[in-house]
Amino acid sequence: MLNLQKTYTDDSKDYGLAANASVTQEGVALVSILEGGIEKVKPSEGTSNEILVGFSFGNNFVTDTLVESVSASLPAVSAKTTVQLLPYVVSNANPTTGTSVFISGSASTFAPVANAGAVSAAGNWFVDPTSGLLTIMGAASEDVVINYRRELTVNEQTILFGSPRVNAPANATLNQVTAKRGNGNIFTDQYDTSKDWSTATLAYTGADGKLTTTSTGGNAMRIISRPSAADKFIGVSINLA
Repeated sequence: MLNLQKTYTDDSKDYGLAANASVTQEGVALVSILEGGIEKVKPSEGTSNEILVGFSFGNNFVTDTLVESVSASLPAVSAKTTVQLLPYVVSNANPTTGTSVFISGSASTFAPVANAGAVSAAGNWFVDPTSGLLTIMGAASEDVVINYRRELTVNEQTILFGSPRVNAPANATLNQVTAKRGNGNIFTDQYDTSKDWSTATLAYTGADGKLTTTSTGGNAMRIISRPSAADKFIGVSINLA
């Protein structure tokens, strides 16, 4: 999703989608690929030397995830405790590598473990993606900030964003996507929430069309606004022909 109150570019263009590519979210980083000698686009994959074309834009997308942030104060004695997050935290079968959660603390460096029972030392945490229950252990009275991405229910999608316009399937029918490109600023929630953005100055194209802090060569974008609890969008400056 783009924050259209802040996003501005001086150009946009419709591109054909690469074979087997699909774009389901607004604000996704789109990269170039030549098929039959013709430029098409696909969501970035975080591979080396990708060429950024622009960011997906249009009223045909239904937002299905949101970035959330919550602050918590851990117990006065260092011990395992729980924090209730909103349910349906985006994850995969291996929570230690597939989680979309990042936790910053005032005393500990946090990293996920395989299950709630493995939370046994300061810096350990595990989140049940279905219930949103976070099991965590930190230093005594430690303050933490938990950033994560969660899936929306159909009712939440409708309540928060309404329904797309009746002509919304046009781009899908034509197998194309509109890209915001040119010179300007992009504010998107399509970034890797498992990364530490607190000191980042550059953003790069990553897996699933999301921005990341890890450089894979090229596509360095200057960060003009870091995501925070007050503003969960990341702002980057672009200059794309």
